[in-house]
Amino acid sequence: MSAQQDFCANYKGQELWLNALDWERALEWREAPAEVWAVDGERAGTVQTAEPLIYVKLDGAGHLVCDPPDYSKAHVPRQA
Repeated sequence: MSAQQDFCANYKGQELWLNALDWERALEWREAPAEVWAVDGERAGTVQTAEPLIYVKLDGAGHLVCDPPDYSKAHVPRQA
């Protein structure tokens, strides 16, 4: 999970690291779209999935991911 406004552990670096991982589903991961993730009907961020890896980027959140609080309390999406 990354927070869009986190300047300590920025999402750009995390995305570069995730895209560089060498694993059996690496190509599927890199080709997976970032889909909109909503909480209570409102956009909360994006989610990218290649099981078992799930990456969520929260819109407008900072380093502690407690603002906006509704996003941090919501269940992280899981694909079946």
